[in-house]
This record gives sequence, structure tokens and C-alpha cells, in this order.
Amino acid sequence: MCLLLSKVRSDAVPLVDAFDFPDQILQSVLGRYDGRVYENLYEWAKKSPLNKSEVHESYYKYLQPFLQKNRAKL
Repeated sequence: MCLLLSKVRSDAVPLVDAFDFPDQILQSVLGRYDGRVYENLYEWAKKSPLNKSEVHESYYKYLQPFLQKNRAKL
């Protein structure tokens, strides 16, 4: 298997690029045509619903009561 992967590796990106899927269709932060992976990953994370507040509401609803209840056990 590794031998096959080493043979295909040099052609993998051009082969995938040949399908010419636009970034909007792929909806991938990592496989970007412009190569700006980290900048786009950061922008995507800022827009995520999980990052709308400093601390997600589920912490206060589930985790905080659990931690307070089990503090002596930790």
C-alpha cells in the first residue's frame, strides 16, 4: 500500500485539481485553491456558532453543575 501511495503522491494534487471544483462547492477550509489555509481556518472558526460567546451556554447548563457536584471527588 505504501509503495502505491508513494507513486500516486506526486500526481495527487494535480489530479484533484483537474476536477475543478470551486472552493464554495467543496466547503473545505484546508483544500483551498488560494493556499491561504490558516487565514481561512481562523475566519471560519470565528464564524462558527460555537464561538458566538466567550463560554458556550452548555458549560453553564451541564459542565459547571457537574464539576461543582463532584468537586470533592476530584
